[in-house]
Amino acid sequence: MVKIFGEIYERRAQVVTINGFSAHAGQDQLVEYALRVKGKAQQVILVHGEPNAAKTLRRILLQNHLEPVYYPDLHQNMEI
Repeated sequence: MVKIFGEIYERRAQVVTINGFSAHAGQDQLVEYALRVKGKAQQVILVHGEPNAAKTLRRILLQNHLEPVYYPDLHQNMEI
């Protein structure tokens, strides 16, 4: 169960935290990690980082045939 804005929801996703990466300095490591989970991850959603760096990372992931990869707009809702 997770609490979001005071409401209790059943957690229906695996939640993973990766510490120490950034779209600038850690881009190679992020790409390496993403390629290791290719075929296991159903989608990638980039939710942090400067827009140019995140868009570059998205382009690299797509070039490596990791799909789908989303970089949602600010305040955009996505169903996962």
